[in-house]
Amino acid sequence: NLVIGEFPHQEELVVEGGIGALTALLHPYVPLGDVFHAIDCNRSGGISREEFDHGLKKLGYSGDRSQLWVELDTDQSGDITWDEFVNRLSREFELRSQGHGTKGGAVA
Repeated sequence: NLVIGEFPHQEELVVEGGIGALTALLHPYVPLGDVFHAIDCNRSGGISREEFDHGLKKLGYSGDRSQLWVELDTDQSGDITWDEFVNRLSREFELRSQGHGTKGGAVA
């Protein structure tokens, strides 16, 4: 199991939803590879929608999983690949480090 822990304002971040909330919850505490592999239960190299929903629930994420899925499954294949996962979250981490993080997910 992947345990993140309790962090200040976690409830506010999770309620906010979207990619911004997920990156705020994870970064800089957990390597993305650990998160991806924890969610990819069958080790297929892609995260199915079922794995995604189950994995985010285990992480304590209660935001809008449907919106987050759309943001991460950029090629709309029905699976989130490692490249999609790391590229999207890395971009969000970079925006946040520059003080331009997104609220609710949409990147300007």
